Amino acid sequence: MCVACKGADDETAVKREAKRIRSSGVRKFIYKSDNEPAIIKFKDAVIRELGPEFEVITETSPEGDSQANGMAESAVRDVQGMARTLKDSLEVKYKREIPDDHPITEWMIEYGPAMQNRFSKGKDGLTSYRRRKGKNYSRSLLPFGECVLYLPVMREKVKKQKKIEAKFNEGIFIGVVDDSDEIIVGTDKGCFRCRTVKRYRPDMRYQWKMLEGMQGTPSKPIPGEDGHKLHVGLNLE
Repeated sequence: MCVACKGADDETAVKREAKRIRSSGVRKFIYKSDNEPAIIKFKDAVIRELGPEFEVITETSPEGDSQANGMAESAVRDVQGMARTLKDSLEVKYKREIPDDHPITEWMIEYGPAMQNRFSKGKDGLTSYRRRKGKNYSRSLLPFGECVLYLPVMREKVKKQKKIEAKFNEGIFIGVVDDSDEIIVGTDKGCFRCRTVKRYRPDMRYQWKMLEGMQGTPSKPIPGEDGHKLHVGLNLE
């Protein structure tokens, strides 16, 4: 997860971390990290945000002993590797170099761990998703960063009620919502969630103009609006 600053001052990051813990279904856990003051403050803020219904045991690794926090260090390397792979893949497909400060970069960092949770198996032969949900993740997903046509949720309702032809809007596939499994799309107006997307024909799946104009990050999906909540897809006419 990308944060605006270290410590507990990034309230959006604190709320997002607490939301992820709640969605895991775990109510008692060990919250482990290194002993950097900033991350300890962040953990304390998350625990306060979670409230008394969660039983949290905090644990820190000895100073200077990175091996004691080996699982976390390994996870960081995995996330970095997945983000680099996604970025390299997109640059090949779009035939352009993607700036590090482009909004899609933050979504890459979110997407890698989300896919690892759904598809990567542990020593017990189970994915993280299977352990939480009791079933395997079976949905087929599009390649990250592909240009798509998405159907705004309100349009879906109108289509069902009035039996009219629905109009799709342009967007870029950038992830899935953890708790609802809705699709996240990026547009030049911000990032939204929706349920239905269509693929372009192969020669139109990576349009640089669309990616270049994309706005919105995981911590601020709609530019100019406070809050990290993803709104349903809008009618952008």
